[in-house]
Amino acid sequence: MRFCIDMDGVVTDFATRALKMAEKKLGIKIEYNDVTETKMADFIFAKMTDEQKTELEITQPSSLYRIICPRNFFRMLKPYKGARKAVTDLIEAGHQVVFVTKPLEWKYSSEEKENWLHHNIIIKNQMTYDPDPYSLFMVKKLEDKCLVQADFYIDDDPRVLREIEPEHAICVSQPWNEEYIKNEFKGRVVKSMKEVASLVKSNKIQ
Repeated sequence: MRFCIDMDGVVTDFATRALKMAEKKLGIKIEYNDVTETKMADFIFAKMTDEQKTELEITQPSSLYRIICPRNFFRMLKPYKGARKAVTDLIEAGHQVVFVTKPLEWKYSSEEKENWLHHNIIIKNQMTYDPDPYSLFMVKKLEDKCLVQADFYIDDDPRVLREIEPEHAICVSQPWNEEYIKNEFKGRVVKSMKEVASLVKSNKIQ
């Protein structure tokens, strides 16, 4: 089978590091489970004072990324527990793994995401595949992820999952998609990539 897998919020823990940076750089403390917006910058921007926005010249949420996601931000992201092994298990079972992600609009983002995958999937697993055992696509719009052919799409973002037929959609539950799962989503819901790999191994996803 061919799996289209998101990175941030599914394999890499973007939220925890972004929230730590928000506390360090802005003095804004937000707990992981309190994040109810998919767009992290929008959520943090709403917590800033007018004085902070003026002092830091933050005129819109997207401007926040230069503060909360400095150089090497993505290279330092931690994988969710069991996510790296889950991806490895899918690859070693003969499935096709395609990572599809939308980089932030700054010059280091794409390169760091690519390096993260190489280090965590190839180097740490001591893989000797040639070429790499996975594919990587970078998209400009989240909605374009569904243009990549796959049997199943694994994501945490409602903006992506709304574009996918329910039988092909797998949503990794997060605080920011709780309402979407409850009120709209008709596909399969999992807690983690580890659960995906287990379901595939037991032929409950096929």
